[in-house]
Amino acid sequence: MESVKILLLTFIAVIGFTTMSFASMHIEKVSYHAQQLKQRINREFDKITVNENGMVLVSFYINESGNITVSQSNYSDEKLYETVMQKLENIRLENSSDLIGKEFNYQFKFRVDDGR
Repeated sequence: MESVKILLLTFIAVIGFTTMSFASMHIEKVSYHAQQLKQRINREFDKITVNENGMVLVSFYINESGNITVSQSNYSDEKLYETVMQKLENIRLENSSDLIGKEFNYQFKFRVDDGR
């Protein structure tokens, strides 16, 4: 079984209908809880192992329970999508009322590591 490295985990917070083109420009403006969310997602995907190349895009918001609710998704591989959804379901944020109802967009890219 080949291990997979996540090449890119793009974080773009979208507030209302305003979309930022560059995550680095927006990261300074997001709240402490949004930064915690990013860290939690990074930890969930840090040691993931799959055998497919592909990409999963998700738009989600934080519901009143602190759980992630996916509102839209697009993906190149069904197994990768299911893996991402399973990992996102494991995340629950406590005391993050400033994030409730705000939309976030993530892009997960996977590449099979062939040892090069």
